[in-house]
Amino acid sequence: CIASSMVMARHIPEEGLVGRHDVDALLAKLRDVDSLLPEIRKAMGFIADSRRTYMARHASSFRDPKDSSAYMKAWVANYEISDFMKAESIPGIFFMRFNQWPERGSARHEEAERLVEEQRFGGRAGDKSSAVLHNFRAGPPCF
Repeated sequence: CIASSMVMARHIPEEGLVGRHDVDALLAKLRDVDSLLPEIRKAMGFIADSRRTYMARHASSFRDPKDSSAYMKAWVANYEISDFMKAESIPGIFFMRFNQWPERGSARHEEAERLVEEQRFGGRAGDKSSAVLHNFRAGPPCF
């Protein structure tokens, strides 16, 4: 997701994809592991550095090496993707974050702190799989 977005933002001409040849050229880049790997490494390096910085600032929460290891191996959070894309500041990239405020009860470490950013979107604690994605009048927004 991150790497594909970055490759598209860097390779779609300002005038857009004009013809089939532009689409084919972009698809070839997106299917080329060598095109994606530098973007993946850059994003994951940014995220790993951010996590190491957080752990250094909150050392008392990571006294057990297992906690540190688990934190470094955890799924990439939406806020981490947002932070990376903001840092890259490439025009044409927009990232919609899933509203995870309802999951605040199970959040730990930085995620628990950062979920406050999503409080204004509301929502009740529960299973993300039951979120309504197609009817924004049905309840709190999911994005």
